[in-house]
Amino acid sequence: MLGLACLGITALRAYPNPVIFLPFIAMVALASLASTVGHSTRERARQREAMGQGPGGAFLLRRETRTIADANQDFAELLGYAREDLQEMPASRLWPYADDRERFFALAKPGEGSTIIETQFVGRDGKTHWFVLWGRCIDDAVISCRVSDITRYKEAEAALNAEHRRLFSVLDTLPAYVTLQREDHTFRFANRAFRETFGNPEGRTCYEVQQGSRRTSGPALSTPCPALRSRPGR
Repeated sequence: MLGLACLGITALRAYPNPVIFLPFIAMVALASLASTVGHSTRERARQREAMGQGPGGAFLLRRETRTIADANQDFAELLGYAREDLQEMPASRLWPYADDRERFFALAKPGEGSTIIETQFVGRDGKTHWFVLWGRCIDDAVISCRVSDITRYKEAEAALNAEHRRLFSVLDTLPAYVTLQREDHTFRFANRAFRETFGNPEGRTCYEVQQGSRRTSGPALSTPCPALRSRPGR
């Protein structure tokens, strides 16, 4: 290709009338287009092969129509579909969260690096699946995508947060001062009895709230804030 271009430049210098070189220019343009299309086709074929062989769910997403060009068996099974059911399916049918979709397409541009987001897809049975979605443009038309299912992690996180809320609700009703402090002695939680006596301690240390000082040692603070240290990992 470079040789053809150099030959064309040399010929134009020798023969300044450009009309006679129109066939040559057309040939160069067609050769360039064929090379680009050929590279794109080979890259898509390579991605399809990798998609079928690699672990985890994977699919190819068309940028313009935002439909699924192809998907591997793992991805189809995650959402309860057959592979052929997913071909040419609008992404919005599986991925109804428009804000996440728009953010992903805005980031996964040609020439850019990989894009990774956490998002939710909906399976055939209507159940929500949490995925880490990885995507990279393989050409101007197609995004190669892979997913990692983190649904169980998200469900465990939600259950743990619910337990924390129930615990804090019980602690809030106790007729005694109950607080949770971080390593730097700032308050993570204070129950209602404590707040009614000392005010809302959020953003302050126990020394400021209970003894009116920013100092963490000295004669005025010979007795540290009473606290029980939790075990590591709890």
